[in-house]
Amino acid sequence: MKVLTTLKILVVVFVVIIIALLWVLFFYNPAKIPPGAVPAETSTPIAIVSGDGTLAIATSSLQPDMIVASPLALGGTVTGGGWFFEATFPIEIIAADGRTVLGTTTARAEADWASTGTVPWSAVLVFNAPHGSSGYVLFKSDNPSGDLSKGKALQVPVRFQ
Repeated sequence: MKVLTTLKILVVVFVVIIIALLWVLFFYNPAKIPPGAVPAETSTPIAIVSGDGTLAIATSSLQPDMIVASPLALGGTVTGGGWFFEATFPIEIIAADGRTVLGTTTARAEADWASTGTVPWSAVLVFNAPHGSSGYVLFKSDNPSGDLSKGKALQVPVRFQ
């Protein structure tokens, strides 16, 4: 009789475990975003790569052909050195004609700017954009030497609101 009671308890525990596992399998969705929540940034960073294959600059806050408005918050990382001088590098937003500069700002290093490792940066770009037009954001290495062979740049096409 005692064996039968123990067996019944084991069967009940087994059934409860199976029901719990089925509930998790069919109803639990950790990726479901509740209404009103803002999902985390999942954009793939855009980047340029130096001739030796090392990553030079990356940003996931701006994607090609993204619709932008002022002020535009930017951020990312640079790797391999040569982008910053005194912890900054310039960023411009330029109209589609390639000549009209709509706004400029300075990216600021958020870690040791002289490092040849990966250094995070951030900036806010304020600009006056023509309606219904396009242009590009130009990231430039701060190159106080003036030697064009040492300059780096990343041009990202954008559209204006």
